[in-house]
Order: sequence, then C-alpha cells, then structure tokens
Amino acid sequence: EYVEAAEPSLIARLLGDGRQSFVALLSELRKAERDDRIAVVVLRVRDLEIGWAKAQELRAALRELSEHGRRVIAYLETTELGANIEYYVATAADEIRAAPATRSPVIGLAAEYVFLGGLWEKLGVDVEVEKVGEFKGAAETLSEREMSSANREMANALLDSIDTQFVAGIAEGRKLEPAFVRRAIDEAPVSPQQSKALNLIDGIQFWDELVADLGGKEKWVDAADYARVDPRTLGFAPLERFALIYGSGNVVV
Repeated sequence: EYVEAAEPSLIARLLGDGRQSFVALLSELRKAERDDRIAVVVLRVRDLEIGWAKAQELRAALRELSEHGRRVIAYLETTELGANIEYYVATAADEIRAAPATRSPVIGLAAEYVFLGGLWEKLGVDVEVEKVGEFKGAAETLSEREMSSANREMANALLDSIDTQFVAGIAEGRKLEPAFVRRAIDEAPVSPQQSKALNLIDGIQFWDELVADLGGKEKWVDAADYARVDPRTLGFAPLERFALIYGSGNVVV
C-alpha cells in the first residue's frame, strides 16, 4: 500500500506503519531513468493495495524507464486468487517472470456492493435521504435494499471503462490482440505454466535463479540503498521551489 502523502505520519511510523509514499516510489523510478549505471530494473510485484489510478501512473513510470533504455523485469509473487491489478502493472515491463507458486494473474473484473436498508427496518429505524440528481447513488448503500436502475447503469459504465483499459493495457504490453486477451481471461489460467502457454508471462523461476541470471547479487543495488543516491548527482537541479499539499479523505460538497 502506498500512501498519498509525503510519508506516513510520525504516530503511524511509531506504530510500525512501513508504507511508502507513492510520490517517493515514482521519484525513485525517475532517478533510475537518468542513471546510466543501471542496466536493469527488477520489480518484485506482490499483492498490491492500490487503485486503478495509481496502477496507471505506475505503468506509465515503467514505460518511461524502458524508453530511457532500461530493461524492466516484473517478478510476480502474488498469492491472491486473482491478481488483476498486479498483472496489469506488470505488463508495462519488458519481461514478466513468475514465482513457481504464483496464483492466477487474471480472472476478470467484478464489483460488489452492500446495501443496508433492510438492517434499519429490523432495528426499527427510519432512514431519510435527500439527493440532487438521478445518479447521486452514494447514499443508497445506507438507505436501500438494492441498486436503483440509475446506480446500476453508472456502476456498469465505470466497470466497463476500467475493463476496457485493463484489456487494452495487457494487449499492448504483451503484444496480443484484445480478443485473445479476453479469451485468456475467460480461461482464467490457474498455474504459471498455463499463463506461460498463453504468453501472459515470459518465464517461471525462483527469485535466486533470477538474481543469478542477471549477474549475481554483487551486481545488484537494493531499492533501500538506491534511495540514498542524491538526485542532484543525476542532473536533477532544482529550478523552482513549490509546496506539495496533500488532502486525504472523503470529498463532501
């Protein structure tokens, strides 16, 4: 999980919150773009707690790495039954390798909604909701037993939009036809071997085998060590000063 802040708060860090800021992750990838000492960037893609917007930003950053001459390898180590967003990110890499125990990378998209209207009836509580506009359906979760037709139309449109981007991203990254990608999703390959047969990944190996393939550990720089590299040594000279202000939480109008 990557936080939308400069870093987790002091209290969060004292309580063991080890999350990294998303802007810090993107900044490290920008550094690697300019660092000619780096030939290969390997990302260990584990179970991600990010949304589709962050996934798109991360994919764009990986594409920039490739365009600057870096070989990008995504190493999938997912344990969830479905790893749609993880695989979507990985397809921006030049190569995808998978751990032997990796679960199915693609099973297709779905959305779940919970409606609590019946609960209040059992408790004898009356819920009144005011809304402006047919598609203002956020309060339905609290007040209704099921989706309204307008809310369903909106939810389907959003899911269809994400699905289109999901399939297009995989097709572009793996150089496949969108129709083939949809058939692969329908097959929902379970094992890495099945994924490789469908050209969804390039190889299956243990982490130490990948390290050995790329020259051994002595040629590697860990991300934590690389974070100490001063950006100014790579040509990032500050031209202006600006303030980056984060606002986290619900938007209430």
